[in-house]
Amino acid sequence: DSVPSVASNAVTPVGTLVPDAPTNIVATPGDGQVAVSFVAPSSIGSSTITSYTVTASPGGQSCTGGGACMVTGLTNGTVYTFTVVATNSVGDSVPSVASNAVTP
Repeated sequence: DSVPSVASNAVTPVGTLVPDAPTNIVATPGDGQVAVSFVAPSSIGSSTITSYTVTASPGGQSCTGGGACMVTGLTNGTVYTFTVVATNSVGDSVPSVASNAVTP
């Protein structure tokens, strides 16, 4: 009788990579909204980026766009930061570093 071996470490097959996180996240406040711009990641992973999602903190409001996005429905007088996630056919990047803090 043989005993099964211990499982190996997890590996990601070559050619199935998610993109890196977008960079240079800049938030510009408006009335109840914030314009968020960003730079596409240098590595898109194993396939073309299909979308970007910008998420507000606090609140979780989000929008999708390429290179810039307007997050609406925000509360004037509240301080917000924003992160951006890039998505390709494999999955989502890690969230970007947070933007500058702004108050609409």
